[in-house]
Amino acid sequence: MMATNDERDILTLALTGTRYSGGAAPQTTPPIDQLPLAEGIAMGEAERALLLRAGAWAIYRRAGYRPAEAPEPPTPASEETRPVCSPGAGEALVEMLRTRRYDLLPEALERLNAAGLRLPPALLPMALSSVGLTLELRAMLAPALGERGRWLAGFNRAWAWAAERSDDAADDPAHAQEVWETGTLRQRAAALRAMRRRDPAAARDLLAAEWKREKAEARAALLGTLAVNLSPDDEPLLEQALADRVDAVRNAAADLLYRLPASHLAQATRELLEATLIFNNGQLDVQAPVTLDSADDEQREILSFAFGSLTPHIDALLQYTSPEHWEEYFGQSADQLIAATGQSRWRDEMLNGWLLATVRFGSKHWAKALLYGWLLDLKRDAALSATPFATYLEALAPLLPPEELQVPVFTSINTPAYYPHLSLAQLLDCLPRPWPDDVAGLFLEKLGKTLDEWDETASPAEPWISALPLAAVALPDSQFAQAREVCVVADNQHRNLVRWRYQLASFIATLDLRERVIKEIPLL
Repeated sequence: MMATNDERDILTLALTGTRYSGGAAPQTTPPIDQLPLAEGIAMGEAERALLLRAGAWAIYRRAGYRPAEAPEPPTPASEETRPVCSPGAGEALVEMLRTRRYDLLPEALERLNAAGLRLPPALLPMALSSVGLTLELRAMLAPALGERGRWLAGFNRAWAWAAERSDDAADDPAHAQEVWETGTLRQRAAALRAMRRRDPAAARDLLAAEWKREKAEARAALLGTLAVNLSPDDEPLLEQALADRVDAVRNAAADLLYRLPASHLAQATRELLEATLIFNNGQLDVQAPVTLDSADDEQREILSFAFGSLTPHIDALLQYTSPEHWEEYFGQSADQLIAATGQSRWRDEMLNGWLLATVRFGSKHWAKALLYGWLLDLKRDAALSATPFATYLEALAPLLPPEELQVPVFTSINTPAYYPHLSLAQLLDCLPRPWPDDVAGLFLEKLGKTLDEWDETASPAEPWISALPLAAVALPDSQFAQAREVCVVADNQHRNLVRWRYQLASFIATLDLRERVIKEIPLL
């Protein structure tokens, strides 16, 4: 509908903010509620005129709005030092992140970092927002984000782990001092570790000077940095921390003091154990319940800081003494000492304590002795639960050379029921990845034979069905062709083998995804 002359005048006046009458000069328009209505407006048109004026006034006010000054643009990201990976590699990584295939990410990120490549920019928000990334995965992912990813992480608190550049502190003493004074707790701890590498005494003195002003969380985290170049000179500060009112701080201090064999805490613990354990006629036993009463006043005080008012269990004490000490003290080898616990009701506690001590002190020959001792127990007594054995195996595996772990693995592949309560998957999971070619080849050979002979009406068999997802992640790429051949042969021969179809299809899909990564991120 065409606007009337009056309506056009109203709009014009409202939009220009002026009022014009005859030959007089334009004047400023009064507030809308004070504008006079034109004479002669028919009944019912007053509302229309008022609404037109209100609308026109709103347009006028919007047209005259002066926006606030724009903020300063953020500092651009630094120049990239890594080229971006190929589109194919980016697509494979997107699929891993989207489906949360975090079991495949370590291999992909390791290749990406080894090739000196970074993620495509479009993938950065997804990578930074991924839920469930472990600390190890974050550490692998951070370099692959590139400068733009690190820059982007600075705009979101949840992404702060990727924005930190604590590695700079190791190379620049001036920067390390600045980070110590102004950085986050994680950055300050990294800076202090860097100082410990350059000047252990200066770093310790710096921490001691700030000790009482630090919060409990910071005291526990910063105290752990003394593990770098730890020495007896650190004992006074650690003993001060051992008397802290916060458990986390006391635990951190005790852990470091036990790494100093000559510390008061380590000596007091050994002496208490030596008074408790007895070796007689080839048998090792606990001659009396463990108490702090046998310790002198000084020992009792320092032990109470470490263990509180509760009487510590034998395994809690054993974990803090190097297992080699007992070989020297009793004049027996690791194998002999383990066998000597056979008749003791404290056997489980002693073995568990030695396990913890073996891991803590990195004793490789004790790791081997404990592994084979437990496997022998498991073979002898089918009534034993496999749950603790799987835990022991996982803890000891990093200390054992692959050839030692392969012995029980080969046994289990050839005879799956050899260890009644320890599955093939549990044993295979302890091997480094990718698996050695001989382990992978034997696994696929036995899997193929199992599929070839399997009754197509039966359910998929253990242990193979549980081991398939693990094999898909751990097989070396040299065995991919054999793996496909095994699955194709099984599919051709057992067209009605419906219950295996899903597992085999998932197995091949994982291999395909890994193969795409290997192809798109070649290593020189």
